[in-house]
Amino acid sequence: TDRGIVLDLDSVDRVTLEALLQLSERTHRIGTATVERLLEAPPARDASGSVLRVELLADEPADVSGGASDIRLTESALASFVGMVDPADGTVDQLRTLLTAAMADDLEEQERRAYTDAVFTTVVDGTAGFAVLESERVTLATHRADLPVVIHNDQPFDATVIVRLTSEKLRLPGGDELVLTLSPGDTTLEIPVESIGSGDARLLVQITSPDGVLDLASGAVNVRSTAISGLGLVVSLLSLSVLLTWWARTIWRVRGTRRAASVAETPATDPASEPPSEAPANEDPPS
Repeated sequence: TDRGIVLDLDSVDRVTLEALLQLSERTHRIGTATVERLLEAPPARDASGSVLRVELLADEPADVSGGASDIRLTESALASFVGMVDPADGTVDQLRTLLTAAMADDLEEQERRAYTDAVFTTVVDGTAGFAVLESERVTLATHRADLPVVIHNDQPFDATVIVRLTSEKLRLPGGDELVLTLSPGDTTLEIPVESIGSGDARLLVQITSPDGVLDLASGAVNVRSTAISGLGLVVSLLSLSVLLTWWARTIWRVRGTRRAASVAETPATDPASEPPSEAPANEDPPS
């Protein structure tokens, strides 16, 4: 019509529809309306007052889904990056300006991609340089302890991130998710953990943007626990008690056997072998 373009929502391509809706939100040249409002609206006219006519193309229109998808991807990455940095950062405003320019409807596809590539590359560079530093195996001598985790930020600005912790053999009484602001350089975290039992364990660390869209870094801390759990302590004490009882009975039985053997080997006294006793001497001579 001379008032607008009617779209059949049951047959229109979804990507094309999303691109048109996004464009209508960012420009005054087009908008959305119901059929009733469209028929009530006056026809569009040019500067001379003539009614504007829209000529439908006989050929298939050019595929704009690639450009729309590229803009959506870049916009999503930029939104995640904005959640990490200070809103007053001048870089954020510049990136938003570039992305807005990429949405202009009079740009060629190559020009539009140049804008989105510039924004996306800046976001990728700004989210690099995060790392969970490797460390030597940590030994836990007690059931509960604070586990040191070192995270490095190679960017020149503070970054707000989410740190997610998982482990199969360690409990995390402080929670498995932390919201932190990492300053440039190394940041050491003291993570309270509880060992389920003795042996080797791993604490997995994942760092993402606050909305969880951008994966920044991941790593692990190896742990060896020498602490004995409550049940293990009871079992150990019972085993020690049984062992001590067995040792005591064995020692008592061996001593008793040795005592009996000593008594059996002692020779008995033979009366015939004894020398004859001498008669008592008579001190008075016979008369």
